[in-house]
Amino acid sequence: MNRKNRLAFLLFLLVGGTLFTSTVQAFSSTETATQTTMTADSATQETLMNSSTEDSPATTRSKSDETAESSSQTSTSSSVKSPEKTIKPEKRGLVDASGLVNPRELSSYPLGVGTEFTAFAGGTLTIGQQNVTGYMGANTITGKNGWPNYFGSNLTTGGLKLTGDPKENVTVVANTINDTLANNLAQSSAFPNQKLIVKNGGAKIPAAKKSVHSADQLQAFQDNGITADNWQSTTQNNLISVSEKYQSLTQDKGVAVSDTAIKATQTVVQDTTKAKTVHQISLDLRNYTSSAVPIIILDMNLFRADDEFEINYQGASSKQLPYLIFNWQTSGTFTWDWNNHLTVTGDTTIEALGNRIIHSFPNASQVSIIAAKFYGSLLVPKGNILVGSAGANVMHSSYVAGGDIEIQSELNLDMAKRNQFDTSNWPGTSAPNHPTPKLPTIHLTTEDGHAVGNELTIFKDQPIKLKIVTTDYEGTDVEGADGQGDFSKMVITDGVNLQGLSVGKHVITIRIPGQEDVFTKIIVNVSGYLTLDQVPDLQFGKKDLSQFSQDPSFQLVSENNEGIKITDERFPTDGKTPWSLSVALSDFSNGKKPIAGKIDFASAQGAQGLLNGTVTSDGKLTFDKTGKPNLDHSVSENLAAETKLSITDAKQVETGTYQATLRWTLSNAPQ
Repeated sequence: MNRKNRLAFLLFLLVGGTLFTSTVQAFSSTETATQTTMTADSATQETLMNSSTEDSPATTRSKSDETAESSSQTSTSSSVKSPEKTIKPEKRGLVDASGLVNPRELSSYPLGVGTEFTAFAGGTLTIGQQNVTGYMGANTITGKNGWPNYFGSNLTTGGLKLTGDPKENVTVVANTINDTLANNLAQSSAFPNQKLIVKNGGAKIPAAKKSVHSADQLQAFQDNGITADNWQSTTQNNLISVSEKYQSLTQDKGVAVSDTAIKATQTVVQDTTKAKTVHQISLDLRNYTSSAVPIIILDMNLFRADDEFEINYQGASSKQLPYLIFNWQTSGTFTWDWNNHLTVTGDTTIEALGNRIIHSFPNASQVSIIAAKFYGSLLVPKGNILVGSAGANVMHSSYVAGGDIEIQSELNLDMAKRNQFDTSNWPGTSAPNHPTPKLPTIHLTTEDGHAVGNELTIFKDQPIKLKIVTTDYEGTDVEGADGQGDFSKMVITDGVNLQGLSVGKHVITIRIPGQEDVFTKIIVNVSGYLTLDQVPDLQFGKKDLSQFSQDPSFQLVSENNEGIKITDERFPTDGKTPWSLSVALSDFSNGKKPIAGKIDFASAQGAQGLLNGTVTSDGKLTFDKTGKPNLDHSVSENLAAETKLSITDAKQVETGTYQATLRWTLSNAPQ
């Protein structure tokens, strides 16, 4: 055959592959167009086996909207009616039996576990003033400044009641105390005659200042069922029971008294001269002759931010000053500022009544006293207390909260003694109620509210966020740790963001601050993907038709011997996540009739390699390695030059372009 004829029947064979990706989520396959071209182009001297590759991953990663829930507490308010009208026109004075209180049935601890304290917090007590003294107790006590006279000389006599001997003058009790405060308390001028009960952080405090007793040996703790290691939960439960008892006594009545001779009324009017809402409270005890200490309980509301409260007191014939309990019907935040006033006229003064008043807030999340002369003790079982920096005349009586307390104002020694809640005449003798502890709970859900179990498997970089759900906990922050790392603060509304976790096993723990026993733990297994990153771009040699007739096979061009690349980042990598790879070859066709062929794959790694074996037209080859078709790790392997393509129906070949299809299948399941 002359050169012209030889070139006219030059044979072109093109075999290529398109990338196919499979993941552990699903089984699927991708077809690869493979062309075998035979043409009579006399100008072409070489046969190039080219194919375009297109990355078409079959992975579908879930997306979720990132939403943040937020909650906020706001000051209660209501619209004010016409200035000439009465907002709450009725006067209520109870003389029937339904409104009578038996004082002896009240708890012997009028402020629950906090009764003996100047300030007691189930959470954190923060002192932000250099001149603060009194009986202090909290799960955690912190100081903001480095003043050396924190607590001053404190209370030199008395002390908190203990169940054991010796009797010590204990004035500060805390599970944890911060370094700033510990440094101050370590000085000889601070607490010269007092003892401290500090569990953690008190290493710098001299041993001579430390009590030999622990917190659980305090009489108030034992009587009120307080667990020293879990103050916030048990403190809240204790204070809630006390506050709810007071609330129940005025439920649907508005006022309750301990004797029918006591007349107590409240009228809410609009003072047109001041443009203010005024609560006019009348306490008439002139007909009260008993020697028992009277009790008066009233429901109270703050309708407007600048409301005034006027108490007109007519004294008892027996000269007994009453205990006043105000049930404030506030949810959210209660704020008392310079526009509010509480005054007493008649037969006594606000100063005389101050240490016998309890302001109970059964539903408030925050009580902020930022102005002077709000006399009385605060009982806030479910929330926090803020004492504003308004001078020495702000703090009066005792502050007790199930949450946190921050004292920004002064409290000098004289005021602490004078204004401590007066328990000497308290008529209650009932044993404190020990309610079943309402431990807070914490758990994780999906963003649409579905509970998640103890273990979760996700894929790398999935935008997954878990919601943090708590019950019986009023805080906005929790603590979280991943693995063995330190716990750090987490905002509840931010949730737990799982995106970005590395492949592997992560143990995530979320807990309530200060309550190590209240936590939730989840194991998150982060799996990568099983992907087919590369398939061979096969390029074979050239032959004219006469050469093809003698040997209908084509050898792989050695400098273009790309192979296969499979990445397996699935987790866990314990041999239970095998995969297999197979390839199928269709017949070659020029559009008229099919022609059978085959490809003999040879691995560059020899007999130990994966890419060995033969695939024939309309057949399937499952690759194996040392007799094992299933693998569980990543593979990157090239083809050897011995890889060849053969046309088995060589006699049927005609001039033209033939096409075949290679179908690469990566499966995440055993064959």
